[in-house]
Amino acid sequence: MRGILPWGAPLLLLLAACSHGDFPIRYERIDDLANGLLLHIDLQEAASVTGTCTGEDTGEVLRVSGESSVDPTVPVIGLLADSFYECELEAGSLTASLRVHTPSLPPEVPDTWDLVTDEVDDGTYTLFNHLVGDRSVADGRAVIVDHDGRVRWYWEYDHYGGDIDTTLGPDGQIWLGGGYGLEPTRVKLDGTVTYVAGASESGGNWHHEVQPFEDGTYEALAVQTVHDPDDADSTWTGFRIERRDPSTDTSTWSWSAQSAIEQGALPWTYSSGADAYHANAVIWGPEIDPGGVWVSLRNADRIVRIDEATGEVTWQMGPASDDFRLITADGESDTADHWFYGQHAPEMDGDVLYVHDNGSGRPGGAYSRVVAYRVDLEARTLTQIWDWTEEHWYEFIWGDVDLLPNGHVFVTQGHCPDCDDGGTTPSAFLEIDPETDEVVWELKAPTHDHMTYRAQRIDGCAIFANETYCPTE
Repeated sequence: MRGILPWGAPLLLLLAACSHGDFPIRYERIDDLANGLLLHIDLQEAASVTGTCTGEDTGEVLRVSGESSVDPTVPVIGLLADSFYECELEAGSLTASLRVHTPSLPPEVPDTWDLVTDEVDDGTYTLFNHLVGDRSVADGRAVIVDHDGRVRWYWEYDHYGGDIDTTLGPDGQIWLGGGYGLEPTRVKLDGTVTYVAGASESGGNWHHEVQPFEDGTYEALAVQTVHDPDDADSTWTGFRIERRDPSTDTSTWSWSAQSAIEQGALPWTYSSGADAYHANAVIWGPEIDPGGVWVSLRNADRIVRIDEATGEVTWQMGPASDDFRLITADGESDTADHWFYGQHAPEMDGDVLYVHDNGSGRPGGAYSRVVAYRVDLEARTLTQIWDWTEEHWYEFIWGDVDLLPNGHVFVTQGHCPDCDDGGTTPSAFLEIDPETDEVVWELKAPTHDHMTYRAQRIDGCAIFANETYCPTE
């Protein structure tokens, strides 16, 4: 990991500065983290430290705090790059202040993404993976921007490829991994790496997804070579799902596509080496199906349900399967155009399934959309209740969709500029009101060569303690 020492500690640059007040303060810049500083304080007696850092140009206020110590260290994360802040601290009855300056962002990281539409004021952040240039060689990074598109945090990972999943875990740390070999990795906002997974049980690369859970475990996908049940020499690319405990770096549950092939549940008449399934997302134990593990197979245009207890495939959902009947919004049945094709990032909310439907291979013509279906597991029906698209939107790969707490839908339009079937619009993040189909917030990449795969909306009070996005009154 670039900028990370062997044991995961961030590389720091100590800066001399003149503090004023009852105790001395020094600050350090964290290498490869232009939006973060560490304030070092020397006290005569142990005390907890609290205070604020105020932007000279913006007037924004970030709350800061440090644990009780004689020499506490106070992290200040989420600052704007190339900016001056005045930090005022208290330790018991003592006070001190220090003026600090953050470095500039590297040239490949834009200072801001373009705020196209802003009809909401919800004080949120957006986390996403980012790379620019040739996706086969360019290293990427996890990035957090604020509501106005300004970069608040980024962390470089030494890995190419656009299909890197990034998410803020329940533990308050950033989880990332996937692409074509980036190990599931957990990193604190101060840049400290706290976990890197070992090899997958499959022997293949990790890819596409890392999903942390409340119990401390996480789920990830990996490539696994599979074979014809009657001919072990006839092989192609399959996948493996692993649920792991990072405290031991061992799997607590795993499942291989090979078992479904032997059940006859997945097609296997593919040419040698072909990526027949391209698993890209997992829904674990949805509310309407607690014992189910649903996996999205992009290249097979289907979502497959695995019984967590037995490992059996019990149904499949998609245009090539007869297990579910699709009902359109106007009551038509089994209209092929209304199924999902080349899909990404399905997620469940109650009995509603949201899908980023890329639309590759759609019988009526390729176009991308986001779609919501009401799922009835007993009747085995999917009823389309909503969809949204816009003119000229088609992306062969990438994308994400999430339901927000306010009932709006958050959409990631991931753009692949060097794909043969790539679209014509830059990568963008949109918030859509499904009641009106109006785009109420949109953030767009500054140019076409900025790429992203998925994104997550983060509540303004979950990170950074910025008064602008998480007021205390």
